[in-house]
Amino acid sequence: KTTQDPGEGPHDEVIAQKTAFLIQESLKKARRAADLKLWDDVIKACTDVRRFDPKNEDALKLLRMAQAARGDRVESIGQSARRWDIEMEIEKQRDLERANSLKRAGTFATEQKEFDKAIQAYEQALLTLRYSPWFRPGSETERELKALLAQAKADKKAHERELANQQADTARQTILSQERQADVRRQT
Repeated sequence: KTTQDPGEGPHDEVIAQKTAFLIQESLKKARRAADLKLWDDVIKACTDVRRFDPKNEDALKLLRMAQAARGDRVESIGQSARRWDIEMEIEKQRDLERANSLKRAGTFATEQKEFDKAIQAYEQALLTLRYSPWFRPGSETERELKALLAQAKADKKAHERELANQQADTARQTILSQERQADVRRQT
């Protein structure tokens, strides 16, 4: 890819390059598996290709060949497209639910003042979205998670300052108490 769309940044180009690489590698795996007549492996590799490129003709041909060799009923293109749409939506929802579950865990940890756990949960949620092929950078969910992560980090620093102040106050109280006791002993 040599030219960029006006709205496309370097991050989008890297994602496109990684996706193209994954498609080519999966096609190679499918061809090798077909040569060895490992039909389940062919189907799995073709499924990986079609996850990123549902209209890939090479993957479709290899998939149909493997299904025919296994004696499976070969779907029409329309049936296949509907099935892929459903499977992709399920995967998208699974990734979104994982990110939301981690977000809830982070919120709970923040309420319990367990800021390290909260930060870890928010970072895992962001990674889930970042590596999901279904979400684009800058999505509303990603912005919300970044804000929650920043807030958890700020809350952690404030909590640490508060603890340090409490420890300093306790130390001052202990020193004052010891000085009073020393004064009382001197007076007696």
